[in-house]
Amino acid sequence: MAPWLQLLSLLGLLPGAVAAPAQPRAASFQAWGPPSPELLAPTRFALEMFNRGRAAGTRAVLGLVRGRVRRAGQGSLYSLEATLEEPPCNDPMVCRLPVSKKTLLCSFQVLDELGRHVLLRKDCGPVDTKVPGAGEPKSAFTQGSAMISSLSQNHPDNRNETFSSVISLLNEDPLSQDLPVKMASIFKNFVITYNRTYESKEEARWRLSVFVNNMVRAQKIQALDRGTAQYGVTKFSDLTEEEFRTIYLNTLLRKEPGNKMKQAKSVGDLAPPEWDWRSKGAVTKVKDQGMCGSCWAFSVTGNVEGQWFLNQGTLLSLSEQALGL
Repeated sequence: MAPWLQLLSLLGLLPGAVAAPAQPRAASFQAWGPPSPELLAPTRFALEMFNRGRAAGTRAVLGLVRGRVRRAGQGSLYSLEATLEEPPCNDPMVCRLPVSKKTLLCSFQVLDELGRHVLLRKDCGPVDTKVPGAGEPKSAFTQGSAMISSLSQNHPDNRNETFSSVISLLNEDPLSQDLPVKMASIFKNFVITYNRTYESKEEARWRLSVFVNNMVRAQKIQALDRGTAQYGVTKFSDLTEEEFRTIYLNTLLRKEPGNKMKQAKSVGDLAPPEWDWRSKGAVTKVKDQGMCGSCWAFSVTGNVEGQWFLNQGTLLSLSEQALGL
């Protein structure tokens, strides 16, 4: 067995990773209980997104639903599985070819932040075919080959000691017999440390490939860094760039401000070679904004904290939440 296949087989050891069913997933429909009321709103939103652009008479209707929710800050991430019934279509003005009634099994991920829903993932297929786990597009699973290709590249030595366990693996022979076990161990530690749970073995495989690709990217950035920044494993390491942007970045910041900003006045005196307010005691510890979209509040409190220190000689840690009261 190829080492990278051994790596995938080890994913069964991960917490929250369950074995993929051998039978078509439709076989377990009878075991589905009534959905939690909390799942109905995100499920209806996912159905609305699925039917968007469809003509009347061709829109799918909701069947069975099951799922789970993971909370982070003020947001909730819903992982849903639902059956959808697509009606038959015999009208040549609506569909090019006659279509018989069919049942789809769909996987959705919906983010709910303060009542605003965002569809992160959608994947649907007939119930008599295997649907990729956790709603990932089928093309996503082809990245396994890309992952191995990335591991086979030669990378410069890394300067981040906190990341050395991963980097040493990336510098080994790409198909080293020990590589799958070691990388699976690092990924398992990540899963335990950040309390990750995955819906299926397929999603665990996908998250592993995302994790490894992110580690390769971090190593490359570390090799090019000329400062003191350190790049390594974080709580975001199993997210794709698109997921991170959708969940954590404020889309309103992309818009141009209504009023033009005034040009800052130039400073007449020459700037010193270096100046670090942290060494002066004027900066509080780094705060985790989480899924809060109020980045402006963190900027304001950081500014006020520094100004208070310069004027009063004491450093206070102020509350960002109090600004919204």
